[in-house]
Amino acid sequence: MDAHHDLARFTWELGPAGGEALVAGFDVAVLTEDGRVSKIHGFLDKVPARV
Repeated sequence: MDAHHDLARFTWELGPAGGEALVAGFDVAVLTEDGRVSKIHGFLDKVPARV
């Protein structure tokens, strides 16, 4: 996780246990003054090809 002022970024992967990730991306959380999450922006870096 990376954080700076009121933003925090974290990466994630989704796939079978022990296998290759099928989907991967990162989210950016916008925090309030007291540290609560006010918004989350999600980004996809890897998605399965359409068949």
